Amino acid sequence: LSKTINYNLYFLEQIGMLPFVEFNIIDWGSEEQLGNNIEVCEGYQKKVNFYHVSKKKADALSEIYANKFNMNIPANLAVRLSKGEFIVQATDDQIFSRSGWFNLINIISKKENFAFDLNNTLFYIPRKFIELDFYKKNPSIEVLEEFLNYYNSSYLRSKNSTFYFGGGYSLLCSRELLEKLGGIMNENNDSKSGNDVDLNIRTKRLGINQVDTSSFGVVFYKFASHLNSNRTNLIKKTKLTRQPPPLPLKNYPNDENWGMKNENIQASNSSKTVYKMPISSQI
Repeated sequence: LSKTINYNLYFLEQIGMLPFVEFNIIDWGSEEQLGNNIEVCEGYQKKVNFYHVSKKKADALSEIYANKFNMNIPANLAVRLSKGEFIVQATDDQIFSRSGWFNLINIISKKENFAFDLNNTLFYIPRKFIELDFYKKNPSIEVLEEFLNYYNSSYLRSKNSTFYFGGGYSLLCSRELLEKLGGIMNENNDSKSGNDVDLNIRTKRLGINQVDTSSFGVVFYKFASHLNSNRTNLIKKTKLTRQPPPLPLKNYPNDENWGMKNENIQASNSSKTVYKMPISSQI
């Protein structure tokens, strides 16, 4: 998570767009708050907000989920807490390249140039996996950026997203649209179901545009998960998550209190500061 935050903010700083972006981290049920343990580079602290939901509260809302891994309410809570005009829903192990951020922000800032209404569009951001052995060498940001710029060919193994199946994408859309939808996720969805398919079906029925951002040169790069990590075992080796959901009966499944509307959750900044971005080559 620390690497994801700092590398993304570094690339934003390099293109002069740091003032226009904030990162909101939902700390779901940690016994020791993430903001006390995640290192953020000097100058970036005010761009990163940690919102901690107590373990007692998170567990109570996650009883039906495998390992209490709730994938629905935290995403909706982040929508509630965000202030930006547009929201990217992502995970803690994905980064944009420098050019990816540049292209993404230009899409938003020049939205009047498009033939479709960006305020009525869900953008799906596909992800490419950074090769595990390369990632395990802990490359500096200089080496990593060289890899993204010059060794990112289609003949290399990658994972492409699809519109209606799989979890190979992240989400970008206007906050206004997400508020109209009552959040991103169906908080009443079966705990074993893939929530992305539920969202796809509901928004398609409502006539909302669905656009893959790879055509704009915007993709996420995902830090590879260890083959035997708890997350990998839960998702890929059991049937406790990512199962096909039932056909959604409602286009707006959540009530008006979606995203923990009545909870007063305050932001905090990281208390651990790294004073210099590791630029020099390590491999």
